[in-house]
Amino acid sequence: MSLQVTAWGTTLTTAYFRPDGVLHLNRWRDRIDLACTGAGRQEDALATCEQLFGSRFVASDSLLAPTLANINPIAHAAEVIPNLSRMERGETWPLFGCFNRAVARLADRLDAERLAVAQAFGLSLPTLQQHYQKSYDVTFGPLEEMAQAIHERGMGPNGPASLSHRYVVEDAPFGLAFQEALARLANVPTPTLSSALTIFDAVYETDWRQRNFLPGALGLAADTPASLQARCR
Repeated sequence: MSLQVTAWGTTLTTAYFRPDGVLHLNRWRDRIDLACTGAGRQEDALATCEQLFGSRFVASDSLLAPTLANINPIAHAAEVIPNLSRMERGETWPLFGCFNRAVARLADRLDAERLAVAQAFGLSLPTLQQHYQKSYDVTFGPLEEMAQAIHERGMGPNGPASLSHRYVVEDAPFGLAFQEALARLANVPTPTLSSALTIFDAVYETDWRQRNFLPGALGLAADTPASLQARCR
């Protein structure tokens, strides 16, 4: 018996608890990026996932594809930075209902930097807008309009009601900091992403870059984009 591990770029769906305690599940996503290591294993992984969950998977021969296809770190940073005081006060606020033009501008910048890093490694990935379109079946358009459509259709959760939330304590070190490490390796400037990390450092009095053990464990400081790609296949 052998064990095969397959990496996804996002979850099958999103869910949240309503005030009455009922768990609300959104529609299944139309696109999920997938990858695994080992020659000949990708086809088996794709077949297994499609057998279980249908034809919604896009296979890649590099583990960097699902890593950088994950939009949570940049989307969550854009959503929570303007609302940190709400989080600290434990307020109830709608995540997508508060995704206005100011949040969209920040998200657009962060997304552009994510895609630039992916391109440096030879990867062509969906934009944040395309991700929302396929995840929530809303009309493609400006980010703030898509977010409002998600909110109006009742598909968005409330925003974090505590500073100790995974949108920061997980996404800052293992999302933003890891993307920044990949960007440095590929000599791609990410000023907005790096600024978001620095803001989180100041607010939380924590060095989120040091909380991530992956760059050191993977030896990224002494690596090259080509050799990292080869190790991720």
